[in-house]
Amino acid sequence: MLSSQFLELKVKYNNQKLIYLDTAASALKPQAVIETEKDFLSSRYSNISRGISNLSVSVTKEYAQARQKVLQFVTSKSNGKLVITNSATTALNMAASFYEDKLQLGDEILVSYAEHHSNFLPWIKLAKKTGAVLKVLEVDNFGQLTIDNLVKVLNPKIKVVALTYVSNVTGAITPVRQMAELIHKAGADFIVDAAQAVGHMPVDFSEIDCEMAAWSAHKVYGPTALGFLYCKDRIIDEFSNFLVGGGTVDDINFADSDIKPIYKKGLEKLEAGTPPISQMIAFAKSIEMLQTVNIKNIVNHEKQLTEELINLQSLPGIEILGSISSDNRLGIISFTHQNIHPHDLGQFLDDAGVVCRVGHNCAVPIHRRFGKVASVRFSLGLYNNLNDVKQAIAVTKEAINFLDKV
Repeated sequence: MLSSQFLELKVKYNNQKLIYLDTAASALKPQAVIETEKDFLSSRYSNISRGISNLSVSVTKEYAQARQKVLQFVTSKSNGKLVITNSATTALNMAASFYEDKLQLGDEILVSYAEHHSNFLPWIKLAKKTGAVLKVLEVDNFGQLTIDNLVKVLNPKIKVVALTYVSNVTGAITPVRQMAELIHKAGADFIVDAAQAVGHMPVDFSEIDCEMAAWSAHKVYGPTALGFLYCKDRIIDEFSNFLVGGGTVDDINFADSDIKPIYKKGLEKLEAGTPPISQMIAFAKSIEMLQTVNIKNIVNHEKQLTEELINLQSLPGIEILGSISSDNRLGIISFTHQNIHPHDLGQFLDDAGVVCRVGHNCAVPIHRRFGKVASVRFSLGLYNNLNDVKQAIAVTKEAINFLDKV
């Protein structure tokens, strides 16, 4: 699907045809995104917002249009705004910072074993800073976050719940809409890490009704150094400055010995400094591509490939972490072999032109939950096809035949 738009796939890798199965780490970029950023930087670059030149005014308008395009892609209602950051990690740290002056000693924060470290470590830091207690929601035997397990632990002490939308290890989809309702009834806020969801399934944060949601552009076929934090309007209003600097103040009051900055309101108080302008303008092309293809077609395409990829389980010694069903999951498959270290498997695959990811993949908690130190991960993008998957399975089989005898 659209593989011709991703020129990197035409380049020989280790003297082999490149099979890129590492989209969960970072997606390849379509040529339209690359050319848009190149054209912007080479022919019409300017900083935004505080310039009066026609060039600056034009770029400011284009940047604002790109922001609106991205926001409309992930929402259906106008009850929230999009904070532009440099990564999903920054966005999640920003989300945690919102509660620094809102939590008290003994309050509880709920995360889960399914979290990426970027949605785990900021909440540990927040708990230590505020005296709150960090609780970890259990997953079932397939690594799935369930309504039943959530209901068991919800209590009035929990003030904020931060959960992944899609696991970056198992590909399991969390029932976030149903969970949001329960979380709000319990009196807590709900934060969603959507880094593995956006671009692979329909996403509507306004419908989910979460307070905040984070994701990054580079996993959605866009540039690096660009992330997002969706916030409900009331969250924006209540947010204290995460960073301060250029663009965040209207004035600085020197009237008395206590020098007081007069901070702006709304998004401007949260977006200090020069933003990722070229990345944002280029990312609009990624969104246009996804809209043209239609996200439902992407879901069906990746589901078909996932069904084939699950055949890894038939290879001797292979254990897939999580469900071996293609239902209620996306195209992320992590696996281990009973006798072969993941790094050895990964090296064999790489030598054969199959790019994947090995290690704990910034998700130690769920690996520990499965009793593993590391795994091999295949993850799909819209540019993959059935031949890619079959070849990856074939090479994995070759690796087992060779390495299991060493």
